[in-house]
Amino acid sequence: MALKVLYGRIAVVGRVLSLLSVDDVLAIEEGDPQFQSLRELYMRLGDCNATALLAVLNSLVSYRLSSRGEDYWMEFSRHPFKPGNPDDLAGEFMDFLANSKCNKLLRDVKALRIRKLLNSKAHVEIYVRFHDLLRDLKGLREVIRRALNVEGDEKTVVFAIKMFYYASRVCGNYIVPPMDIELPVDRRVAAVSYTSGIIDGESAMVIEELMRNHKTVQRAWMEVSRLSNIPSLNLDSIIWICGKYVRDEDGVSKASSDLTRYSKGRVSSETARAIASELLMRRLM
Repeated sequence: MALKVLYGRIAVVGRVLSLLSVDDVLAIEEGDPQFQSLRELYMRLGDCNATALLAVLNSLVSYRLSSRGEDYWMEFSRHPFKPGNPDDLAGEFMDFLANSKCNKLLRDVKALRIRKLLNSKAHVEIYVRFHDLLRDLKGLREVIRRALNVEGDEKTVVFAIKMFYYASRVCGNYIVPPMDIELPVDRRVAAVSYTSGIIDGESAMVIEELMRNHKTVQRAWMEVSRLSNIPSLNLDSIIWICGKYVRDEDGVSKASSDLTRYSKGRVSSETARAIASELLMRRLM
């Protein structure tokens, strides 16, 4: 059976997410371990341009990890990077990647990907144009897209945009991501696309099917974004929190507790539970 987008469920999910204000969403993001890792990196470097460039480079190889994503980003943030020009920073990042304990799989392939970006000098553009690009995230996507010769909606490319956005926020810049930038479709997003009921499929390998059809997943969440008035990139952190618990019997309780905890109590337990209940409407078996 082909994947089927269920617009009735999209309306329900969009409506419950609209209970969150912009400040609520930003508070949840600040509890994201990846956000905290970038904050730690910035506090040590004291350089927004360097933090943003390193965040983009790390995002582009943040897949098929040898550990949990949270642990990898902590390892990254604690590596002794030093402020410098973009070429020096890129060289330090390559050294980090070569010795990472949390990112061992496909290391040569990932290194080649970074070298491709470096050969195009996109790393210099990202570093030098940091302040311009934080106001033009679609422009950042174009820089990465050209450098890697990809479409631009791939998981790691959109994730790099999200992490650049996080880097801008830890530096004290307040920006709202464009509504028409898609979210990165990883396994957690794919899983919640199913457990929320916004996309249906009968395959025993439904997660893999959703990952293969990432454009369908992105379009569905884009509609949720429109209805909730929350940009897709911002929705990603909420989905990611709930995605940890797609197979847990008490997943709704755990996810709602995390939403409240990440927001430092700004999101009430009632609102958090309403959101978690809809995003985890059915368990992933």
